[in-house]
Parts: sequence; C-alpha cells; structure tokens
Amino acid sequence: MNGERIYDLSVQRSKKSITLNLKAEQDKKALMELVKKADILVENYKPGTMDRMGLGYSILSKINPKLIYCAISGFGATGPYRERGALDMVIQGMSGLMSLTGEPEGRPVRCGTSAGDVFSGLYGFGAIVTALYDREKTGKGEFIDIAMLDSTFSCLENAVINTCVSGKIPTSWKYPSYKCTVWNIPNL
Repeated sequence: MNGERIYDLSVQRSKKSITLNLKAEQDKKALMELVKKADILVENYKPGTMDRMGLGYSILSKINPKLIYCAISGFGATGPYRERGALDMVIQGMSGLMSLTGEPEGRPVRCGTSAGDVFSGLYGFGAIVTALYDREKTGKGEFIDIAMLDSTFSCLENAVINTCVSGKIPTSWKYPSYKCTVWNIPNL
C-alpha cells in the first residue's frame, strides 16, 4: 500500500492532493494562488482559525468573489460552544445519537461508523451544490457554516419529535426477531 492508511484508501481514493503548512508564508501564498482559480474551499478547523491565519472567508472572497467557502466544525461559527473542538464520538453523544444505539437498558454506545462526520459532509455537500446553483444566477460566492452537532441532531428523525410531544427521552430498543430466508439467485 506504499505507506497509505487503509482509511485514506477508502475516503481519499481517486483524489489529487497536496499538503500545505498554512503557518508558513510560502504555503499561504500557494493557497491564495489556488483560491484564485477555485470554485470551492472546504475546511474543518475550529471557527476563527482560518481568520487568525489571514485565510478566512473575508480575505479569500476578495481574492475570488465567486468562491464558495464551506466551514465544517463541531458546533458552528456562532453559539456558546463555537470555541470547542469536537470529534465524531463527542457529537454522537451530545446529539443523543448514542442513546439510541446499543442494548435496551444498556449504556449509550457509539455507532459503528463515524455518523457525525458523514452527516456533516452530506449537509456540506447539499449546501455547496445549492451555493453553486445560486452562484450561476448571481455570480457571487458565499460562506457556508456547517455544525456537526446540528447535522447529527437533525438526523435523529422521529426521536426528536417523539421527545417533544411525549416528553419521554428515547432509548435504544430491541428489534423483534424474524426468521429470514436466504435465496441463492444465480447470476443472470
């Protein structure tokens, strides 16, 4: 595998990339050159990090007014937790997702996949595509703020409304057992 992590092979496949040290002036300049021609920039630092490096939306949008800048963070650019970092497991716990996973009457359990990361990426994708469509009409780029907590919470579907209506906090539940027949279907 030539030193590549299996994770990178799964999520970075077919992508071309470079590594930049955004604290080095030479690499900042390289990023600014890339931004001149870019359609989209996606970053996932704590809010304000890119601004402190002189690479926030207010600066980069002057270099390229058509730039769509998507910032994904744990808690979004506003609100009381904006300064906090977050990992997928933290987001799963804070959103309530972990309380819906695992055995009934058992402790909350992390999902088997990085659901908070995936949900945030999907919301980011939807927002970026919408911004691209808007840019075709207006000629202007825009700043997109995606919070992992908001994205994950919104995917709890009926657990949220059930809590609001009934006042009961949802828990994991055991699926009834069903018999399953496996069919051996030949290749057609």
